[in-house]
Amino acid sequence: MDEMRPPPSRYRVIERGGRLIVIDNWAKDGASPVGDAPTTSRPPLAPTGRAPAGTMPSAPDGLLQRLVNLATIGAVDPEGRPFWVTARWYDASGPRAFALGPAGVRRLGGGLLGVLAVALAVLIGFFVVGVPMILILGALGATAGKPLTSAVTRWIDGFAQLPPD
Repeated sequence: MDEMRPPPSRYRVIERGGRLIVIDNWAKDGASPVGDAPTTSRPPLAPTGRAPAGTMPSAPDGLLQRLVNLATIGAVDPEGRPFWVTARWYDASGPRAFALGPAGVRRLGGGLLGVLAVALAVLIGFFVVGVPMILILGALGATAGKPLTSAVTRWIDGFAQLPPD
């Protein structure tokens, strides 16, 4: 009995210079139909890496370090400083990128601690007041949305004046 084998694959994947390239074996000269065009249309804001688990070289140990590590998702710049990229939904001038020195870590960590305190107060308000708290927050959100974004943007502007280390 003749052994059944699948036909040879049309495509093969190889690595060149840290990128994966798909080659069409049926095309003439084994060329890829797409070519070697880069896959991203926009370069990253800055080269980043990941800090080893539980460490951030420029941050003091403690709660602020952990909060900043969560906010930056562990990204670090080439010098090992935490690297924070803002988003448009809370920063009117965003997205912006900041490499945070010790002063930046304290500032961002303190701001995140304040946001957590407000979130905890809202959560307690839900349990104490109940359904009317939803109406109160809806009214506050409708009236304070734009001014709150402006205040956060001004607060983020302060990161540009902080010393790098």
